[in-house]
Parts: sequence; structure tokens; C-alpha cells
Amino acid sequence: MSSNQAPAVPLTPRFLLLLAFACGIAVSNLYYSQPLLEQVRTSFGVSAAAAGLVSTVTQLGYTLGLLFLVPLGDALRRRQLIVNLMVIEALFLAGAALSPTLWWLQLFSLGIGIATVSAQVIVPLVAELSQPSQRGQNVGTVMSGLLLGILLARVVAGAIGGTWGWRIMFWMASGLSLALALVLSKTIPNIPVSASLRFRDLMRSLWTLVGEEPRLRESALVGALIFGSFMAFWTSLSFHLEGPSFSYSTQVVGLFGLVGAAGALAAPLAGKSSDIRGPRAVIGFSTALTVFSFLLFWLFGHHLIGLVIGVLLMDAGVQATHISNQARTLTLRPDSRSRLNTVYMVAYFTGGSLGSLVSTLAWNQSGWSGVSATGLAFSLGALVVHWAYSAKQ
Repeated sequence: MSSNQAPAVPLTPRFLLLLAFACGIAVSNLYYSQPLLEQVRTSFGVSAAAAGLVSTVTQLGYTLGLLFLVPLGDALRRRQLIVNLMVIEALFLAGAALSPTLWWLQLFSLGIGIATVSAQVIVPLVAELSQPSQRGQNVGTVMSGLLLGILLARVVAGAIGGTWGWRIMFWMASGLSLALALVLSKTIPNIPVSASLRFRDLMRSLWTLVGEEPRLRESALVGALIFGSFMAFWTSLSFHLEGPSFSYSTQVVGLFGLVGAAGALAAPLAGKSSDIRGPRAVIGFSTALTVFSFLLFWLFGHHLIGLVIGVLLMDAGVQATHISNQARTLTLRPDSRSRLNTVYMVAYFTGGSLGSLVSTLAWNQSGWSGVSATGLAFSLGALVVHWAYSAKQ
């Protein structure tokens, strides 16, 4: 189906909301562990750095899934791919809940990350099912569900994990994923594949896009660094908030996700500003805002007000950068949007995995100041890359 053709199957408002909900639930599985890392650490009697690897390998798994599974949406029936991924995701979540050692939890977390990419298969499905005049609006609705899943996952995990323990959180996530797989198997239309593409050809085309599109390389690098700073903060926040400086409970740690949700309200404004002023201007401002937020964390991160203001600014900056990056990336080649998104998102979550890893090591060595310095270095790197490419324009 070409971009200007009406879809053969109508996308009703109720079905659109179901897909947005499914995206949010799928992607939330990446973040449930973050406010529970202190519980995981005490449960297995390991160091903070070792427990933090649970978050790191989850992000790594997601990166692998983006690279090797999402492009299959152009070669397989999407209903089959989405449902199978959600069933596998449910099995890995159940395995995580049963983990007898940290090593097993890390292994199952890797699998959770890989299967969670079902959300990134749903997004192009929505674009395909949408009327041309409503495509942008419908994709935006699904992305809102995805964003809320990211931000509210920590709140839910903090509340459930703080009350019943981290294993119950994984059991509940497993049951919800399995239920969604059943519902989606009955509601997603079984659309035939329009073209037969070999997996090898899909993989080769990714490298071709990277080599031929300098703006894609810029967006990928800026996105990787800015998300690395984001993950550096959230991965180690639970250690900081449950440590001597604050001594907060797991439930309170999870509530910081609500603060992040407030900061993410800047996302729609970023989209409008990107249309008016251009993505490059928005990215320059939002990356600078993220740098400033980590200066606040470094200087005032042992005070609640410093953390709250910093989270608001950081989440606004990161989300605005991400949305503007995607906006300019997806306009490069309309016939290759899924693969352009794959390249960008692989880089994005590779940066997130690296930021998560460096953050746990920095916490182990230098505490909160090390975490703040890590986030500052990543966000400043994104700003420098932006400046360097802007100078070439």
C-alpha cells in the first residue's frame, strides 16, 4: 500500500487506543526494574554495580531486538510478529520472577528487552492502517501511549514492588503481557505482506542508509548520547534516594516517575516548535537544557528541590531532543521509514545501555557526584555533536 492509499482495514478510535495501551505496556517492561534495583541488590546480597546490570542488559536486549527483529515487520505479517513477541515477553518476565540467582535475572532481563520491541512493530502498523489525513495524529496517539508507559512504569513498579516485592511486579507484568497477546491476536487484522524481502537484504539496507545519510548519522549519535545521559540518571536514582541522603522507601522512589511525566509535557510543544523553527533549533536548545539539568544534579542533587527541578528539565530536554530527532530522520526517505527508525532507535538504546553501565560503575566509585558527572558528560557530548554538524550546514 502506498503512502497515499486509504487502508483496507479501518482503524477505529477504540482499536487505536488499544494499540496505544499495548505499546505502553510493552515498553514499560524495560523500566520496571529501575526503582527495584535496591531490592534486587539486598535480595541477592550483591553490589549496586552488579544489581545495576539488570537495567543495563535489559536495554542491551532491546537494542538487539530493534536491530534484528523490528526490520522483520517489512517481511512478516505484523499480527503474527507482535503476538509472538508478546508471548515470548510474558515467558521471560515469568522467568525473571522465578530467578534463583542474579545471573538468571540478568539473563531473563536480556530476553525481556529483546521481546519488548513489539511496541516498535505496532507503530508502523498504525501508520499502515491510518487514513493519509490522520496518519500523523494516529501515530502521535500511539507514541503518547509509549511515552506514558516509559514514565509511569517506575511509579507502578515502586508501588507494587514496595508493597509486595520485586518478584510480584514481574509476575503481574507477565500476566498482563500474555493477556494482551490474546486480545491482539483477535483484533489485529491479518494483513498480507506487500513484498517479499529477505532478511539479509533488510540488514544490508540498514548499512546503506547509514552510509548515505549524514543527517541520520547525526541524529543517531545525538540520540545515543542524550539517552545515555537519561539512563545514567534513572538507573542509579534508586540507590541515591534509598541511601543515607534521603532514606526513602521504594514507593517514594517510584513516584519520581510522575515528576518525569510532568517534564515530558514539553513533548507536544517540541513537535510544534520543530515544525515552526525547524528540528535543528529545537535540538540545540533541548540538549543545552539537559546539560543544565545535570549541573543542577551535581550541585544540588542532595536536596529534594534540586532533584525535582532537575528531573523536570532533564525529561523535557531529552524528550524534545528525541521527538525532533525522529521528525527529521523520518523525512529523509519516505519509502524506508521503518529501517530509518531502526537505525536511529538502535543507536538510541545502545547509548542508553552504555549510560546505564557507566552510571552503575560511577555510583560504585564516586556515588552521586560520579553519576551526575556521567550524565553531564553524555549530554555535553550530544551538544558538541550538534554544534559540529551545525557548523557544516
